[in-house]
Amino acid sequence: MRPPRKIAETFVPATTNFSGRLQEPNPSGYTSAMTSPPSNRSKNLARTALLVAALTPWGCATPETAPARGGFIRGRVIFDDGPPARHTQATMTEVAVAATVSLIDTDTNETKATTLTTSGGAFLLAWDKSFVPGSTPYYLEAVKGLNNNAVGHDAIRVRTMVVLSGNTLADSLTGPTGADVSRLTTTIAILADLLQLSGNARLGLMSQVVTLPNGSLGAPGISAGVMSQSDINTALGLVTTIIENNIDPIASLDYDNGPVLRASAGLKPPSVASLDPSPATAGSRIVINGADFGSSSGRVTVALNGVTLPIQSFASNRIEVVLPSNAASGLLSVTNLLGKAVVNCDVVPKVSGSLPGTSF
Repeated sequence: MRPPRKIAETFVPATTNFSGRLQEPNPSGYTSAMTSPPSNRSKNLARTALLVAALTPWGCATPETAPARGGFIRGRVIFDDGPPARHTQATMTEVAVAATVSLIDTDTNETKATTLTTSGGAFLLAWDKSFVPGSTPYYLEAVKGLNNNAVGHDAIRVRTMVVLSGNTLADSLTGPTGADVSRLTTTIAILADLLQLSGNARLGLMSQVVTLPNGSLGAPGISAGVMSQSDINTALGLVTTIIENNIDPIASLDYDNGPVLRASAGLKPPSVASLDPSPATAGSRIVINGADFGSSSGRVTVALNGVTLPIQSFASNRIEVVLPSNAASGLLSVTNLLGKAVVNCDVVPKVSGSLPGTSF
């Protein structure tokens, strides 16, 4: 008589296939090694084999001992959802890859499930049947230690908000088809917390993050009575600056008649050390030397007597601008999201017949 075939029923969690794409578990959560329907005789023999196997230390797990599958969420951490910047510090790309993604109860701050992102920033987060989702939004948070989690480097958290229904995603800040985590969703989630929005007000934020005609993300549909567009834009700029300075944005923002940095954030406003040349000539270039100007000229404004000056070259400690041909002595300011530096600027009139390249 041939030995009976063993049927090894095993729980199959969410996995990643060889192509790197995430795969859902099958609907039952189990797969069988048997490829064809067994006969009654085979079923009886299989039950006997399973009983023997279960009583031995090396036996296969049975469905009764396997974890019970609940639900899951698909999503991704977006590498860049805004204008390009000079990325010499932390970026969303660094945060997105191999980050730990957690589902967090907004009422209790308890973590309900965790997973990891793939090299492309995608994730599939599953939970077991012991977790029964409530009706209010949850945080979906990605956290990553910088420099590949090396000792001595800070961790950065980014997040979104999601609504669950049974065992699946019902809605998120970016809609019901997937839970994207970006700088903008992080900004809105932070503001919702700082403004102490109710559960119903948070529900009204769902599906409000959309792709704008210029390709970036925006949330133009959010009611000013819930969260002003001015606050969103200010906080988004602060979140971007904070991430670029290797600091956790969730721990660094506060609200005082608008989004502001906490004193513990460790970020400094700009400072000006010198102007070169001094005095400067109207219509010519002038170099501003200093510190903490920022990482992108797009978030810095230089002005003389209230008139914005065009930036010719930019670095975190050096800005080159062009003075108007009718410029006069007065106050020169350098302003970014963290503050403003103001110094006296001496200007002399442009001299007729000056050398080529020295006047504009």
